[in-house]
Amino acid sequence: MQRQPPGLPQAPPPRRFSDPVECRRVLEATGFAQAVDQCVEVTWKAERPEALLDLIYAGAVRVAMVLEAQPPERRERIHEAILAAVTSRAVGSTFVLRRPVVLASGVKPAN
Repeated sequence: MQRQPPGLPQAPPPRRFSDPVECRRVLEATGFAQAVDQCVEVTWKAERPEALLDLIYAGAVRVAMVLEAQPPERRERIHEAILAAVTSRAVGSTFVLRRPVVLASGVKPAN
């Protein structure tokens, strides 16, 4: 079970929309029709491993908040682990991360 950092609102489960059934259920529950899903691979490429930390701090708000809440020594160790993981995925001079994601869509009927 994941602890909720103090001062943050309750977040939905981190992998909630990794489940295609849940994606379709939410789309249909919010009025979308013809809900469909597919699994696709997303590829992220960068010229330097630190670009992933830049991405986290600029676009993954909850993750960035959790990282910032860590004591500086722990945060530095986390950063080092992230950079080591990215570095291990070098393809030539480019760092490549691949991840399967669920892409779900639906049609919102006109009112």
